[in-house]
This record gives sequence, C-alpha cells and structure tokens, in this order.
Amino acid sequence: MPAQQETISQDREHERLDQHLIHGKRMVICEDEGLTLIQLRRAMTRAGLTIVGAVTSGKNGMEVILRERPDIVLMDVGMPATDDFEAIRCIREKYHPCIIMLTGYPNPEFRAKAATLGISEYLIKPVTSDVLIPFVIQALEQFRSWSRQQTVSAGMLESLNELSGRNGCR
Repeated sequence: MPAQQETISQDREHERLDQHLIHGKRMVICEDEGLTLIQLRRAMTRAGLTIVGAVTSGKNGMEVILRERPDIVLMDVGMPATDDFEAIRCIREKYHPCIIMLTGYPNPEFRAKAATLGISEYLIKPVTSDVLIPFVIQALEQFRSWSRQQTVSAGMLESLNELSGRNGCR
C-alpha cells in the first residue's frame, strides 16, 4: 500500500476511534438562535451523541442541564437575560459536566473568565461540524483527564486526612 493511502487509512481509523469516544454521550445544547440550534443538534446527532435537551434560553438551559445531567453541555455565550458565568457556577455546584462554550464574540475577557470556571473549550461561531466535532472530542478528552486528576487529588487528600487523624495531627 502506498504511503499516502496508508496515512489516509490511519487518519480514518483514528477518526473512527475518536467518534467512538463521543458515541452515545448525552448532550444538552443551549443556543438562542433557532437555526443554529437546529444545525448544532443535527451535527451532534450525526456524530453519535444523544441530545437530551435543546433550549433557547439560559434559564431553561440550566433547568434541563440540572435535570438531565448530560455528559456534555454546548452553551452559547450571551443569550438574552442570562448571566452565562453565573449559570455555569450554579451547574458546577451541583455536578461537573464537560462544558463547551460557543460565542459569536471573540472576547478575551470571556475566554479568561471561562477558563477560571473549568470550561473545556471555548469556540468562536460560526462553526461547521468539521470543526465542531473534533473540538467536542478534544474537550471530552481534556475533561476526562481533568476528572481523573481531580479524583486522584481527592483520594490523596482523603488519605492524608486519615493519616493526620491517626497521628494526632490537627
């Protein structure tokens, strides 16, 4: 097999394995633009995700996210009458999904603030499925790595607390 064909085959195999990572994962999409919401839903469904909620307001989004507890949240920044970052803080208080923020506004302050809240990815619209799906995969991989680190850290802290309690340290 020529080298170019082998590379293409390897790329397709890697893409298939990446798709497997997101296949069947549950997602909520929060997007106030109706057409964009439909396009996002279609693209994510075709990629193998299960859409458990698609909402056009931040308030409804928070309710659906907390009720459905999806693996991944795709959230538009700047939806009307919504403090996006406050909504994320409220969600984070209850549980920790992989959150990807979409925005039409390339604002460095938003990106920095999103990073402090543990946002997995921050993507500028408009976006095609060719760009979005790899971003979702990358975000989920990063999120899984972060989650494992948090689990290890929590376990180490618990062990240290147990040891310090046994040795009389307070």
